[in-house]
Amino acid sequence: MTIGRATPHEIVITPSDNMGFIVTIGCARLVAADNNALLEKIGNYLKDPEHWERKYNEMRKMVRIPAPDSGTIERGIAQEGEEAARG
Repeated sequence: MTIGRATPHEIVITPSDNMGFIVTIGCARLVAADNNALLEKIGNYLKDPEHWERKYNEMRKMVRIPAPDSGTIERGIAQEGEEAARG
């Protein structure tokens, strides 16, 4: 028996309201429409996690969506409050 982690990241499976699943692997999220898609996606990841992490990082470089920081969130909340007060 070999001791060690099967994957470098935690995998969380959350059922959705439309009979599908939301799968969180580390900081990445993906969706599966049904049980078969869920098993296929997780199976593919577990067979070669490094491959899928490389693909994920390549996609992030292409998209370049910055993560919101707390200042951005606080400014957005304050702006919404001001707009609501103006009516």
